[in-house]
Amino acid sequence: PAMQRPKFWLASLLLLSLLGCSKKSPKAEDTRSPLFTGKEATRDVLLYLPSDQKPGFVSLKRKIYSTESVVNQAKQLVQDLMEGPKTDGTESAATACFGQGAPHLELYLDGQPLAVLHLPSATVAGLPGGTSAEVATLYCLVRTLVANLPTVKRVQVLIDGQQAESLRGHVDLMDPLTLSDF
Repeated sequence: PAMQRPKFWLASLLLLSLLGCSKKSPKAEDTRSPLFTGKEATRDVLLYLPSDQKPGFVSLKRKIYSTESVVNQAKQLVQDLMEGPKTDGTESAATACFGQGAPHLELYLDGQPLAVLHLPSATVAGLPGGTSAEVATLYCLVRTLVANLPTVKRVQVLIDGQQAESLRGHVDLMDPLTLSDF
């Protein structure tokens, strides 16, 4: 009946807020993030981004919260990666591999060393074109997750929750990617 609909919508909204579909990386002072409380210890991680000064990649040392949930650690990594290098000049040797402010929809770990990342089509449309740019984006994503999370060895990228042939027409995404694909 009509009285159950408001409860359904309220429950749906609550569920969405608990899933942590945040579009921006949480700041250390933001303790309201569903990815961490701000009370957890931090740990050093490496983000891999394209070099701004020469061909290849650079690794940037960052910190994430060492939450009990490995999924939340993976989400923190992806959010930092999507934000790109800091704009304060301390990471000027790197360039972003995603468009500025690019969001992701969700990230899951399946327990079988696979991370599944859902990207919205708007994020994919904001990526630079060309084979090199597509390879760089996917390499940075796979390398960052595999290097920092021992439970991840493969990464499957979905677009709008669906399997896609490629991001921009150059790299096959039908199967999960590993570091050996690059």
